[in-house]
Amino acid sequence: MPDHTIDLPGLLGARICHDLISPVGAIGNGIELLALSGNLDGPERDLVSDSTANANARLQLFRLVFGRIDATSELAYTAPQIGALLSAHFKDSDLEIDWRSETILNRALVQSILLTILCLETVIGRSGKIVVQNSLTGWQLSASAIRGLQSTELLHLLKGNQAWPKNLTPAQVQFPLARRAYCLTGLSPQAEVRGSQVSVTLMPTNTRAAANFEPSRRLLQDT
Repeated sequence: MPDHTIDLPGLLGARICHDLISPVGAIGNGIELLALSGNLDGPERDLVSDSTANANARLQLFRLVFGRIDATSELAYTAPQIGALLSAHFKDSDLEIDWRSETILNRALVQSILLTILCLETVIGRSGKIVVQNSLTGWQLSASAIRGLQSTELLHLLKGNQAWPKNLTPAQVQFPLARRAYCLTGLSPQAEVRGSQVSVTLMPTNTRAAANFEPSRRLLQDT
């Protein structure tokens, strides 16, 4: 019988990102060497250099977000590490991410939060502001749109077992992936929409998930 416990989408995403990071990085290094040697200068170099940096930033974030979800992983991420990933990814966009937490997080929780950010990015039309903050009882992500909201029906499908629309596009894949991540990490999302404001609160549903919201002394010792 086939093994349905294997996270094939996660493994596929991780494999693609892993294999692309090296050549993209090599292109960036090559551009730097050409610039140092004086063989490349001007707007062409800037265009290639900026495009390479953008591609690398996206791959770094996607490798974490779309990789295999492992609720038992001991990998930890600090606030500066998460902030650097987000800053690089959204550097040239009209979206501002305000990360208001210094908590060290395990990989599975980071994936859930980042997938939620990508969902909110779609809902507010990729422009506006997203504020991320936590307490001992949960995480709240609040977003404000500049040009109005879209795809709010997908936001309400993050909780529950309702079927996803058949016309779901590749640009919306983060929604079902987020719901799957919540199930695997023991989180319950609560979405609220008010005018041009939208928020998602992630609450732990079991003791193990609740431990992820406590001050991360264990993770500090493990890193």
